[in-house]
Amino acid sequence: MSKLKYFLFTVFWVVNLVDLSAQYATNGLDLDGDMAAWYDAAIGQEKSPILEGTFYKLEHAALDKNPYFKGAHWANGHLTFNGQAYNQVSLLYNAFRDLLLIRNTALQLSSIEPTLLNQQKVDGFTIHDRQFVHLRDSLAPSHGPGFYEKFYDGDSIQFYIKRIKNEYIRSNKVEFVDEDRFYLFDGQTYIKFASKNTLYKTFPELKAELKAYGSSLKTNLKRGDEEGVLKLLRYCDNLLMEK
Repeated sequence: MSKLKYFLFTVFWVVNLVDLSAQYATNGLDLDGDMAAWYDAAIGQEKSPILEGTFYKLEHAALDKNPYFKGAHWANGHLTFNGQAYNQVSLLYNAFRDLLLIRNTALQLSSIEPTLLNQQKVDGFTIHDRQFVHLRDSLAPSHGPGFYEKFYDGDSIQFYIKRIKNEYIRSNKVEFVDEDRFYLFDGQTYIKFASKNTLYKTFPELKAELKAYGSSLKTNLKRGDEEGVLKLLRYCDNLLMEK
């Protein structure tokens, strides 16, 4: 089989796998050009099959006590896998095991839906309007490598949340409890964030201004006071930019 025939066979096999009823024009295809760009334009990244993964049996989960971020239900999101962006992907993030699962459109034809991707190739994802990034090895906080929510991305500081659900057995029932960890990044070091006092200690030259601004803000992240922390981080970032 010639290279041309082999390529066209591969292209149309993938196209048919994506949508058996769809037809795609090949008149814009230049075999000497960027074939990946043609594929994205003709088919659409959101329909591109993500084939590199294995079947994953979902864990039993109650609606109110489960290992998944924001609940035991699939949510449309954005995925960056091995440098390639995919939109409108059904995602489920297991915060107990730190695993990202997808409903793979390529595998739905065989009714095998929950797919565990090669986690090392997951660069990041957005689910429930929260952006997660894969912090690897030496670039990760003290908790270790894994997926972290990028809560704030400023010019001088960043703030990350490690979403964690730990498992407990109480009265012969399995429960999952949120035990998130928080990290401030000052451009060089990850600093474990306990309260707004962490900011005061990290930037002592700004302590007076930060305390004056933060005195009226609720900043207990464990109680869900995310808006207050976000305001304080923005204010701190602005002060650092003015220095």
